[in-house]
Amino acid sequence: MGETPPDYAATLIDSSVPLSLEPDQTGVAWAVFRNDGTSTWLAGEVWLGAMFTDKDGSQLYDQNTWVAHDVAAVLYSDVEPGDTGTFEWSVRMPQESASAAQSFRMMDPVGAWLMCPSPGLDVDLHSGTHNTEPDGSDVSEGNRTRADREGAKSCQVAAGAALALPSVPWVSWWMVGALAWFVRRSRTARPARS
Repeated sequence: MGETPPDYAATLIDSSVPLSLEPDQTGVAWAVFRNDGTSTWLAGEVWLGAMFTDKDGSQLYDQNTWVAHDVAAVLYSDVEPGDTGTFEWSVRMPQESASAAQSFRMMDPVGAWLMCPSPGLDVDLHSGTHNTEPDGSDVSEGNRTRADREGAKSCQVAAGAALALPSVPWVSWWMVGALAWFVRRSRTARPARS
């Protein structure tokens, strides 16, 4: 994560999500994250958001329990750096759907997505009583506990590497644009070497 960790960083430690639900049925999911940043996560100020680009919103949205259309859960107690916090939320299988998927990621107090090391998880639901893992093995109905399969993601970007940013609030994009302008201007303002 670099010599100086960011204010807000998280690692997924454990999670449990439903394997299958019938259309319009709800199930409980939970995820435990370790605070790897330098700031304390204050109760009610750190969220678990649903990442989506579809104008219709989250596929797993449960209007009866979610805090907002894009916020599945909030923390209800403070979490010091190095400690863990747990999010618990409901997921609802869409009506007339055989499968649904949603990526969830932590958000800081200003609504920006946490970037590293592994602040999110994916939930894939299917209708019916049995599902098949990607390797073809059968898994039974119920909840599956799983660690983050993607592994840790770096908070740093190597020189020349492309930076893939998730969708973030417009304020964050404005800040990225302003930083790019400042860097470009500072490079062009340097006197030429003789």
